[in-house]
Parts: sequence; C-alpha cells; structure tokens
Amino acid sequence: MYAVDQNPSAAPERRSPSSARAADGFRPVALPALAAAVLVSAVATKTKAARAKAARLAQRFEHEDAPQL
Repeated sequence: MYAVDQNPSAAPERRSPSSARAADGFRPVALPALAAAVLVSAVATKTKAARAKAARLAQRFEHEDAPQL
C-alpha cells in the first residue's frame, strides 16, 4: 500500500535533540521528597493527636495536692 519510506509506522522514531536531552536528564527527585513530606506530616498528626488524648486523660484525674472544692 505504502512504500517503505512513506509508511509512518515503519519510519524510525525521531526525537528532537532537546527532548532527548530532557529525557536523559530527568530525575524524579520530587516524588521521594513528596512521599517523605507526606510521611512526616502523618507522623506529626498522629503525635499531635496522641498529645491531645493524653491531655484530656490528664484533666480527668485530680492531682493529690489539688484543692478540694
């Protein structure tokens, strides 16, 4: 149907020099950093919740030296 030089699927894939350099130099540095930030945020949220729970429990118990009302 098409000659070999006119067949788009048989033609070798050509990249422009700028896209070839961009593909070679791509390093997904942001993804591990994002994952670490999410993990740190989750740990901080759990720590904050644990502190709030401990504060609520501490308020329920009176200290032995607290004045009697």
